[in-house]
Amino acid sequence: MAQGAICIPSWGILLAPNKHTNLDLSLLRHEYGHVLQYKEMGFWRFYILVGIPSLWSAFRRSFTSHCYEEHRVEIDANKRSYAFFKEPKDWPTHRFPLS
Repeated sequence: MAQGAICIPSWGILLAPNKHTNLDLSLLRHEYGHVLQYKEMGFWRFYILVGIPSLWSAFRRSFTSHCYEEHRVEIDANKRSYAFFKEPKDWPTHRFPLS
């Protein structure tokens, strides 16, 4: 599984390199949730309301006990993706919470 990823809408989804050959479909679905946010909000609103808060949350996780996965913009991306992909039965809520 991929270790992490970042979504840069209109450019792509970048996956962290790893030694595994299988793609992390759940991670890609989550990142697509950020694409859906971007499509609704547009460039400026997305980067101000989602991009910067998400990066700051990820940064905080590196030196505190902050739970990045439970940040409001991450949960919003999960919900959008979950709905877009028609509520997949294999959605890992422990990794990508919906509430």
